[in-house]
Amino acid sequence: MKYLFLLSFLCFSSIAASELTLNIKIQKLNQQPEWAIHYSFNQPVSALSFNHTPYGFISNYWQLDTLLLDNKTLEIKSKNPTKSLSFNVSGADSNSYSQFYTPFLKYDQHSYAVYIGHYLPEYVIAQGTQNKKVLRKNIKINLEISGIEDDVVNFTNGGNGINDLINNSKIRRYVLVGKYSTVEKHPMFNLVINPNIPKWLKSEYETVTAKLFTLFEQKFKYKLPYRPLIIVAFDDDKHHKSFNGGAVDQQVALNIIGTGWQEKNNDNINALVELMSHELIHLYNSQHWINIHYTAWLHEGSAQWLAKESLYALNYLSKEQYKQFNLNIITQCSDNLGFSAIPDMQHSNLYQHIYNCGHVIFDALATALNKEPFAFWLEFVSVNNDNEYKVDDLYQVIGDKRPELLENLKILIEPRANIRKSALSKLTLSPATQ
Repeated sequence: MKYLFLLSFLCFSSIAASELTLNIKIQKLNQQPEWAIHYSFNQPVSALSFNHTPYGFISNYWQLDTLLLDNKTLEIKSKNPTKSLSFNVSGADSNSYSQFYTPFLKYDQHSYAVYIGHYLPEYVIAQGTQNKKVLRKNIKINLEISGIEDDVVNFTNGGNGINDLINNSKIRRYVLVGKYSTVEKHPMFNLVINPNIPKWLKSEYETVTAKLFTLFEQKFKYKLPYRPLIIVAFDDDKHHKSFNGGAVDQQVALNIIGTGWQEKNNDNINALVELMSHELIHLYNSQHWINIHYTAWLHEGSAQWLAKESLYALNYLSKEQYKQFNLNIITQCSDNLGFSAIPDMQHSNLYQHIYNCGHVIFDALATALNKEPFAFWLEFVSVNNDNEYKVDDLYQVIGDKRPELLENLKILIEPRANIRKSALSKLTLSPATQ
């Protein structure tokens, strides 16, 4: 039996008769290619932009046939204006793309969590608008997803709840498509986990996730107003060992890849527990605070810092391991400051080092100001009593208490490498406030 899921949502308050309407159908197939994507409009269009979708995913997996791809704008264009565009997606791409959500999370050979945000155009070039861009927020979108045979299509975090979902207009998240077992319901979260995952890891995640929720409720001083869905994918078809994760719209998605995770050892345990902690911190923070200008070292560095503090608090790290890790990332950050200012790492192949440098900055400031890490974080994000956080808020927290800290922090964004490295050394060696 085929199951259909239909989501209809409105992105603006009033609709005129001439407004653009888009119907999207995502269909799972029982042969190669595995997915069919179809777009239909109420008026002719000439292009759709997917500039928030990974280029590697589009170029390697989307079978565009007669459609044309602009590699610069990631616009998909038809040769002539049309009300209908279609293409197929080959396979289920579980690769990690930096700063993007993983397209597919594997549950078993035929079941996946599909990130549907990648199929939403950022804008459309419509003939009815005299070839002007129509942004997604001004398009009425209907989304239909279908599986095959006895597949389940589940857009919610556990249960039906389709009407609630439509009313809330939630669409940037993962959808479960395939032969899923029942979503496991735990007191503070729901869990969908690949049945082939190593048994030690399933047990560890069920235990530590509950501990992390309890810890974060204490440290952040509030409970999430919903029960999030945690999706743990496992792909042992690949030999290389890696992992990635993301937090999006009441969901945490973890993607564990490779045969090297079968062995239970301290390195494997700590890496994957830190991954869970990191993404849960993003989930908690996004409930109240927004990194409004997306400063990556603030966003990712703070999550890595608090995740490492969580491992230490839950005794996954000894005091010596904790100290050694902090010394190691100070060295790594300092080495990379010779090549790039921290903000510039966001747009280069040094992006991953933003995590370390942001971690170092937060840890050094909290230590110098003699603040408990989570208390320092709450002071930082609450300094202006709004739901945003930015670099200026960090300057404000330091204020005139420690002017030398403020000076060294600002120099870290300095374009001259020798000055940046000297400032990092001074910052990390600053004595604690008495």
